[in-house]
Amino acid sequence: MRIAVSAFLLLLALARPVAAEDYPVAGVTLSLSPPEGYCALRHDDPDEAVLLKRVEDEVAQQGSNIVALQFARCDELADLHARRTDRLVHYGQVMLPLSYKDAPHPLPLTKEEYFRIVAPQMPEPDRKAAAWRMAEGEPPAAGAEIPQTELLGILERNDDALYVGVLASLELDGKTVPQAGMVASTMLRSIPVNLYLFAPTGEGALDQLVASQKSFAAELVRRNP
Repeated sequence: MRIAVSAFLLLLALARPVAAEDYPVAGVTLSLSPPEGYCALRHDDPDEAVLLKRVEDEVAQQGSNIVALQFARCDELADLHARRTDRLVHYGQVMLPLSYKDAPHPLPLTKEEYFRIVAPQMPEPDRKAAAWRMAEGEPPAAGAEIPQTELLGILERNDDALYVGVLASLELDGKTVPQAGMVASTMLRSIPVNLYLFAPTGEGALDQLVASQKSFAAELVRRNP
């Protein structure tokens, strides 16, 4: 589950409310929309189309996902467009993993069966690990390398998803800084889907991301039985 974030750093877009979007894949149609308070980025806007394609191309080169939806927090998009800020730090994506044969397509599995396959592939959570401490706001040690992406393990799980902590990195003001993230691994209409959400590091950042992802996953699962 590698994450593409570079295109978001240059984004200039208008914030606007967004209805659910239909995303056809493998003979079914997924109903997708951003989490509450976030706005989808659109291909029909010329400026956004360039930025969206950049992320899609980056993910395509990695070969592990298909990007179905990209979004950022609406207030940050409005501030960015008005030149009140030059960065976005709350953003995410909906992606379809390509980690199984002929993906993406519906699998003959229940969510619980799918979770039993995915869970053993995740590392054991370790709150003392350097990456976990960075996600919770501890500054990196002098000379320490910030990983592009590091999975922190499954923090929580419920009937809707597995919630996997992530430490990511992005460039701000010419420096590489850590970014907290959370991936909700789920199935929508029997198709595996990963929901990515990122926010600045800080005490409680991972817990806040889990709470946000629970609401996000619950809504998409409800809409895509």
